[in-house]
Amino acid sequence: MISAADSAIAGYLVQYGETETARWVLTCSEDDLLRIGSVGHWLELRGPSTPTGAGMMLAKALALAAVYVREGKPRDLVRSRRRLTGDESVVAPEHRERRPSVKASLTLPRDYGIGDDARDYWEEQPVQSAPPSGEVPVVPKLEPTAPAVSDAIMRWWDGRTKYNLTENLIRNDVGYLRTAGQYLIVERKATPSLHYVQAMRRPEGNYQIEYRDGGPERHFQAYAKNRPQVVAALWGWTTRDTIWQERFEWTNIGSMFLDPQARTPIDE
Repeated sequence: MISAADSAIAGYLVQYGETETARWVLTCSEDDLLRIGSVGHWLELRGPSTPTGAGMMLAKALALAAVYVREGKPRDLVRSRRRLTGDESVVAPEHRERRPSVKASLTLPRDYGIGDDARDYWEEQPVQSAPPSGEVPVVPKLEPTAPAVSDAIMRWWDGRTKYNLTENLIRNDVGYLRTAGQYLIVERKATPSLHYVQAMRRPEGNYQIEYRDGGPERHFQAYAKNRPQVVAALWGWTTRDTIWQERFEWTNIGSMFLDPQARTPIDE
C-alpha cells in the first residue's frame, strides 16, 4: 500500500494530462484512496518495467491506479511522459490533505482493488520463444511455492510485527521502505538478539543491510543498490541460504557494538 496524499496524486495526474481524474481524486472516498494506494503499489512492483529494466516510477503508478479506480478499467495515460512545467495545479490553497488510513489498510486483502482486467493489461509475463514449426510446445513445470518460515519474525520500524514469513511477504514489505531511516528486521524467534538481518533505506536512495551471526563481534554490514537485492538478502537469511552473502562486500562492524560511542542507530 502506498500512503500518498490526495494532493500529490492529483499533481501527478495533471502532469500526465489527466485533469478530470485529478479533480476527482481530491473528493474521492476513503475506499477509493485505499484502492489507489493498493493498485499503485502493485503496479510499481509488478507492472511494466522501463526499457532499462527498472520498475515503474511512483508517480506513473499512482496516476495509472487513479484512472483505473475511477473509470473501472485499465488504460494508458494521456501522456506517456510527465510534463513537469506548464500545467496549472487543481489543488486549491485551502484544500485539506488526505491520505489512506494505515489502520484500514492493514485489514485489507492482498492486492486490494486489482482485478483480472488489470493483471491481463499490465502484468508483465515472461517472454517465451515460439517453438519451431510443427513442434509441440513444452510447458515448463512450475516449481512448488516455498512454505512459510515459522521460526523467524519480521519487525517494522513503527513497531508492527509479522509472522509466517514468505518471499512474497518480504518483497511486498520491502516496497514500503521509501523514506530514509525506515527499516525492517528479520530475527529468529529463539535467539532474536543473536541472529537477525536488517535493511534500512538510506538518504542516498540505496539500502544498508546488516546481519548478526552470534555475538556483537559477528555483526556485518553491506550496501544494496535496489529492492531485489534487499529481498534476496532478507529471504536468503530467513531460509538459511548462504548464497545471498556472496552477492555483497561485507564489513565487520562488531567494534561499533563493543564500543557504544562508535555506533550510529539504524533509525537515525
